[in-house]
Amino acid sequence: MLLSSKILCSCLLLLSLLNLNSAHGQILPPSSRTDTAIFMLNEKPIQVIRYRYGDPNIRFLSLHDTEKTGLKAAFRYIGIYGGYAVELQYGRVRNIAFSDSLELFSFDPNNMFTDEGAYLGLARHSAPQIRNGLPEMVRCLGSEVLRFGGLDSLGVMITLHNNYNGGFSIYSYTEGNYLQSTADDVFINAGMDPDDLVFVTDRRFFDYLKAKKINVVLQSMMAPDDGSLSVFAMQNNIPYANIEVQHGHLDENYRLIVAVSDMLKEIPVQSHSTSLDQVLLHHK
Repeated sequence: MLLSSKILCSCLLLLSLLNLNSAHGQILPPSSRTDTAIFMLNEKPIQVIRYRYGDPNIRFLSLHDTEKTGLKAAFRYIGIYGGYAVELQYGRVRNIAFSDSLELFSFDPNNMFTDEGAYLGLARHSAPQIRNGLPEMVRCLGSEVLRFGGLDSLGVMITLHNNYNGGFSIYSYTEGNYLQSTADDVFINAGMDPDDLVFVTDRRFFDYLKAKKINVVLQSMMAPDDGSLSVFAMQNNIPYANIEVQHGHLDENYRLIVAVSDMLKEIPVQSHSTSLDQVLLHHK
């Protein structure tokens, strides 16, 4: 167990369950398997749960414990075609909070995949001064999530995020809006809900989804280092796709998962698992 900021992070317990019947209201196949690793940030437990069924031909990661529509859509998909779905559970809130020396710190789990992002994420969401060792704790958790989830073993990373109506949308990436600098290209299908989109780091992915008339954003090569998994993936030359859909749009979320799966069957990607292990080792 991690007892102070001088120690990075640890796996407290690994549980394996066969034949789990359901998760988040979705029925899982009888032969599915669930593995749970519990990582500790001081006294704060973070469960990383990996659902597996059939051929692991695709793997999904859901980072925020308040966003379950994407996970439900992934369960529907892997129940038919096989695959992995990995989620974090830490209290049904968006940010992970933990204490250190009687002070409370918090961060967005999508800021924990680079050194710069881990520090900035803590500084953005925490009132106390960020002490030495705390960003390394957060960074270590990000590395362990990727390692346990085996996210890059197929040569691509796929995440699932959900948003709320009336806030973030694909228009956030257009000229004059707050995420303009993070996007090199944007395609908008006026017939789609602007809250439903795919965010990618590979021009080939962008062109494919644009041809399919799907809302899609291509991340800028100059995107600031916010510690997000998309930035980590780009820094390490790993193709990445985030399926971003409004809460409750389950059928559309499933449709976009199928579209991304079909895309990966047509666009070859090469496994980077060895290089990823080297990257994660560098940050231990």
